[in-house]
Amino acid sequence: DCLNVWISKEAVQKETKKDPILKKIMEYVLTAWPFNPPEDVKVYARNKDEIGVEEGIVVRGGRLIIPLSLRRDVLSILHKGHPGMVAMRSLARYYVWWPKIDDDLEAFVRGCSPCQENRAEEPAIPLYPWNIPNRAWERLHLDFAGPMEGQYWLVAVDAYSKWAEVAVLKNIRATNVINTLKKWFSTYGHPRKLVSDNGPPFTS
Repeated sequence: DCLNVWISKEAVQKETKKDPILKKIMEYVLTAWPFNPPEDVKVYARNKDEIGVEEGIVVRGGRLIIPLSLRRDVLSILHKGHPGMVAMRSLARYYVWWPKIDDDLEAFVRGCSPCQENRAEEPAIPLYPWNIPNRAWERLHLDFAGPMEGQYWLVAVDAYSKWAEVAVLKNIRATNVINTLKKWFSTYGHPRKLVSDNGPPFTS
């Protein structure tokens, strides 16, 4: 269970009970949403058809809605190993959600001294934006996140739909990457182009 790798279910349950906004959300899910919801829950109300409660935890479409008190911890876990922003954002969207999560992710990375130092040391290379593909699964962007508790996450983002696929791996050997890609390709077909940072797992 990925939840237990990241943060304990008990911790999320405990903090959800103490979170004033999520307590309201749980009440609305179990009874009924108000016609005019309070201002602090309007963003949740806009997604009410996707929101539910499972074992004392508020979820949106299968993703955990993290209580405010635990969000900093989750951001730290997502940033373990200093993955690229694409991988970090995609990993978050795969497992967790809260309002303005993308803004929080970007702010967290901006506040990471090692990331900013590495960025400053990178040579000034002209950046050319990628063209938007004509269809889904035409171009995939690959990156790794982790390690965390001896595991890595291989993240693939479809450039057309922004859909993310995530695989949990015990190591980042090329053979594991190849086997994972074969599994994805057998399900969705072969993309025309793969984009990565050209690290050893992708070039071996």
